[in-house]
Amino acid sequence: MRAKILRMGALIGCVLWAAGLAFAQYKVYEWENFESGKMREAMPIIGRADKLSVVKWDTVPGMPPEFRNREIAKFGLSIRAEKLPEPLRTKTSGLDEYLSGMCFPIVLDRKLLGSAGRALFQADFYIPPKGKRPPNVAVLAVAPLLPNDTIPRSMYRFGMGGDRGIYFSYVVKDSQQPNIKADDLEFLENVPRPGWHRFAIVFEGQNTIRCFVDGHEPKFSPLVEPSMQNLQLGILLADFFYDYFCYMDNPSIQYTMEDAPLPISPYAASWGDAGGTGAAIAEAVLPGMQGISWLTAEAGWQQSLQTQKPMFVYFQAPHALPTKEFNAIFETNAAARAFVQDYIPINIDINQLDGGRQAEKFEIFKAPAVLILAPDGKIIRRAIFARKDTWDTFVLKLK
Repeated sequence: MRAKILRMGALIGCVLWAAGLAFAQYKVYEWENFESGKMREAMPIIGRADKLSVVKWDTVPGMPPEFRNREIAKFGLSIRAEKLPEPLRTKTSGLDEYLSGMCFPIVLDRKLLGSAGRALFQADFYIPPKGKRPPNVAVLAVAPLLPNDTIPRSMYRFGMGGDRGIYFSYVVKDSQQPNIKADDLEFLENVPRPGWHRFAIVFEGQNTIRCFVDGHEPKFSPLVEPSMQNLQLGILLADFFYDYFCYMDNPSIQYTMEDAPLPISPYAASWGDAGGTGAAIAEAVLPGMQGISWLTAEAGWQQSLQTQKPMFVYFQAPHALPTKEFNAIFETNAAARAFVQDYIPINIDINQLDGGRQAEKFEIFKAPAVLILAPDGKIIRRAIFARKDTWDTFVLKLK
């Protein structure tokens, strides 16, 4: 019943949001960053709950500098893999012993995507240095769990198989073999290690599934697979051969009803390229806005509090044509650049998880948009860029 209520609420919200949607914006449908320092109450658990714990990253021993990353903040999820005795490895009853993970109660119906929309079921996994075995961990899209389920009845699963590369599978409980099993044994050789990476199952329209790691697509993707329509997000560790801890963060669902480019992975820069389907944007400089030192929302707000200087908060969707047009104004118009210098400049990518939440908080449903905020967070001015705008017409909206 709870899942049905949440699904209906999401449908209503989707309709209202779509009425104002424009310019390639992804909505944050579900997101857990564990920053409360504890698990959510009544979270559906897969397998053994005692193997899951929320940890403070500063307390994890022996991690290289690459383990620290702004995207993972202070807390995340640790899951313990445990080597099992030989008899339990071959019995179906042993599933509860070596599977460990969780699902999230909100259900997404693929019908919401229409013919061209996309939904991203994703999570961030830490992959240790080469020479150390990658965790056998995956992001899931599962059929809604019933109250007493501890093992999903059916699921799509995309992740790492330890040293066996990455894979996608469609599994139905009690089946002898997966309905679909696809592997890319060489893919992990190209993944930067050690480091964090975002794994995503991407549903396109009603029939297509694609898989990405930081925007890079394995050779088995895309797939045509329409069987499961109502889906819950999940994460799963499945390993009975080794003892170790694996680390994950930011399980989330983002979606759009448009044929919009994928959000840029926050770890795209570690690949040394444009992050596959995304184009990495340096934090300090945006295209067309050289000379403006953009800050994150948190850093900009802190600086505003210290200096009592108001904030120029720029909400943008990097791939959208209107964003590129707005950026081009700053490239050619010195008055525009000078205007921003009178404020604390903050750049928010609305297609990132935190950026999407910030956009919802300030009711930004179109981009590019600008808010002038006082140091206490109160809105002084709000302006949305229109395709016909010049700097002279746009700046009038901010005065």
